[in-house]
Amino acid sequence: MKHNEEGEFDKLCEFFNEAKIQYKRECIPDICKDWELPYRVDLIINIPKYGLIGIEGKHIRSLGQGGIIGKALKQIKYKYYGKKYYGYNIRQWCLFLPRIGDIDNDRNRVFTRHLLNEMGCGFLEYFNTPYSKYVKINSNTQFGITIHNNGKIEIKNKAINKKWVMF
Repeated sequence: MKHNEEGEFDKLCEFFNEAKIQYKRECIPDICKDWELPYRVDLIINIPKYGLIGIEGKHIRSLGQGGIIGKALKQIKYKYYGKKYYGYNIRQWCLFLPRIGDIDNDRNRVFTRHLLNEMGCGFLEYFNTPYSKYVKINSNTQFGITIHNNGKIEIKNKAINKKWVMF
């Protein structure tokens, strides 16, 4: 994980802590634990009654850096996908692109979300508003994790009639 991604993942982990969602950072696949330079997934979260979600984060400033998104998809496909973590399979993979630069434009985010979903990868978005903080994960299932200002935590899981297949 690069330094500029670190702060955004810190915010995301603070959110998961507050929402009482279990998570682990820099996770090594079980098969790679004895390697000198093992693969490392940025973040894995455990959603109750669903399972593990693997999250790879990339820091980009514009859609002109689409190659970074392509490399992230290859990284998930060739290094992480199909491996066990802590004895379990990852149920869903998604990409986290912090809200920066022109990627923050709504049209660009919708474009990116649909592109990733068609490639079989979820898209994680984190929002912090005056009323609540929430995470959305879009793929075949839309997860919404919301922490309201009154401290109430909501986890919504809405299945979409679309088969989710990674690659």
